[in-house]
Amino acid sequence: MNRDKAEHKRKILWINPQFQSKFIFLTLVTTLVIIAVGLLSNWFFVWKFIQFGKTFGLPEGHDYFKFIYKQQATLNLIFLGSSILIMIASSIYGLVMSNKIAGPIYRIQRDLERRALGQAVDRVEVRKGDFFQELTVAINAVLLRSHPTKVSSVAKVISKKKPFKKVA
Repeated sequence: MNRDKAEHKRKILWINPQFQSKFIFLTLVTTLVIIAVGLLSNWFFVWKFIQFGKTFGLPEGHDYFKFIYKQQATLNLIFLGSSILIMIASSIYGLVMSNKIAGPIYRIQRDLERRALGQAVDRVEVRKGDFFQELTVAINAVLLRSHPTKVSSVAKVISKKKPFKKVA
């Protein structure tokens, strides 16, 4: 099967919105849990310093406590900024990684449906760096050994399925 090389380029990252949205959501939830643990550890760290000052009987307005609260404010700002950057990076990571999963599934499904409809499909290929490279090896072995099937009965099965939708 001859394919245009341009077809292998990653121009569309949003291939299967339902899967990719869920993947990105789970990536962000995981990131939020990690950020929450970091925030709690910061708060605990500051609380320990406050308790340390109280053990010496320092009054609430003492310079030690003012210093600790200033440091806490600085830590919170740094943590907020870095958390926003981490969330953005996690979103981009989730989109790219979900594309490396959804892209090959889309291509494999499309090629197998074309073959089932009687069109010539000699090989199923995915882009370099995508997941499921080993799956294409197994599918290609089956394609080499298989013979065309009845197009009409297979077409009925395929027409009932919802294909992936590309979103530009």
